[in-house]
Amino acid sequence: MEVTWSLDPLVAAITALMAAGLIYVAWKELSAIHASSKAEVLKQLDARFSKSPMTEARDEARRLFAEMDKRYEHEREAQRALSAIADFTAHLNELKKANDKKYFTLIDICAFFETVGYLAYKKYVLFKDIYELFGGSILVAGKFFETHIKDLQKGPPPDPKLYENFLWLLEEVRKQQQTTQPT
Repeated sequence: MEVTWSLDPLVAAITALMAAGLIYVAWKELSAIHASSKAEVLKQLDARFSKSPMTEARDEARRLFAEMDKRYEHEREAQRALSAIADFTAHLNELKKANDKKYFTLIDICAFFETVGYLAYKKYVLFKDIYELFGGSILVAGKFFETHIKDLQKGPPPDPKLYENFLWLLEEVRKQQQTTQPT
């Protein structure tokens, strides 16, 4: 005995429409979950940036940046920036050599932006959101820490991946800054 299935075309059409509707609802729900998880990541990053120990690191860095800038206030603006960066890099090297706690406090800024850069690079969060939330801080931190990071990457021992996501993020922010500044 052979069984044949016969499905009424109207029932088939209704079933197909219901399935498509359920797929659409599921897709919208998953999209909402994904968007809220990205928002939660941004919220957590902002909280981490705004609380201890990051606030101590940022305060110490601001104090040093101002001190370095003041030390060279008699120089022209471009030269003053170069001198301040060189002085800051030398200061970081001295702190590192002395195994000073302040070094590890300051380098936490790089570690934070390494994490942020990784999240943006892997597209766990949108670069645009990172730029709007931390763009200015990334530029300032990059200005002062970039030379030190590149020295660390050269070694010894060489570690070209050290803070690579922070440097990537810095480059992306610089590109974005150039495209959004009026000419």
